[in-house]
Amino acid sequence: MKQYELLCILPGTLSEEEQKPVLEKLKQIVQECGGANLEHDEIGKNRLAYPIKHIRYGYFHVTRFECEDGKNLQALQVKLGLIPELLRVLIRKFDPAKADKTNQDMLAKGTISHISTEKEPRQPRKIERPTTSVKKEEKPVEEEVVEEEKPALDMEEIDKKLDEILVDDISADV
Repeated sequence: MKQYELLCILPGTLSEEEQKPVLEKLKQIVQECGGANLEHDEIGKNRLAYPIKHIRYGYFHVTRFECEDGKNLQALQVKLGLIPELLRVLIRKFDPAKADKTNQDMLAKGTISHISTEKEPRQPRKIERPTTSVKKEEKPVEEEVVEEEKPALDMEEIDKKLDEILVDDISADV
């Protein structure tokens, strides 16, 4: 018997009580189509890469089972497609040896620190910025130059100066 893995996404708008009958229906359909040794894991609620039926969050569930015939998988796919509560369904072959090796490789590389669906609380990061001191150049204060006020000219004096200028221009032109 070959092992298969079924990934299904339920809408994030469903409560846990509303998910239970859908998951029971899913298990029942898998068993009707020749599935045996069912193992169910809940991955949790995650944001979808793009909206599906105007829904942005979904509950991810994985069910592993054994099945003999490929025709049964096609029938299973069709029956699961008729359940309106399921946003997406994906069935693929499952090789436990490869899955364990992949998990061990990821642990060795440090890609994942542990295999868990629980999220750890984030610690705030402190950003260290180098401190630079800016020295301001001290400029000596310049003394203000006080201009002496010129006495206001009378209109008579202005008229006399204008007459002199105009007379000089006229005499120079002739």
